[in-house]
Amino acid sequence: MARKRRRLPDRSQHIRKTDLPPAKRPRHPSKELETVIQDAENHGWRAEKPAAYFKLYCPCDEYHWKTVVVTPSGANYEKNLRKWFERQSCWDDGKEAI
Repeated sequence: MARKRRRLPDRSQHIRKTDLPPAKRPRHPSKELETVIQDAENHGWRAEKPAAYFKLYCPCDEYHWKTVVVTPSGANYEKNLRKWFERQSCWDDGKEAI
């Protein structure tokens, strides 16, 4: 008697992780750094929280990214972070949505 072949699942119905809507990210505990992250998102950057930090990815082809820690290292961390974003060549390309 011949064995039946097991049928493989239909791959056309498979949902990839990239097809899912983005999950809502948690808020940053510092309201000053939360506003910097929101400004970056308004300029088209994508924010994720993979661990004990936030990671922001640029939408351009140059693949800029920046890590934002949960516990800032000093009083000027927010100012330096904001200036870093403003120095990126793609910051003005993704004009802030008002």
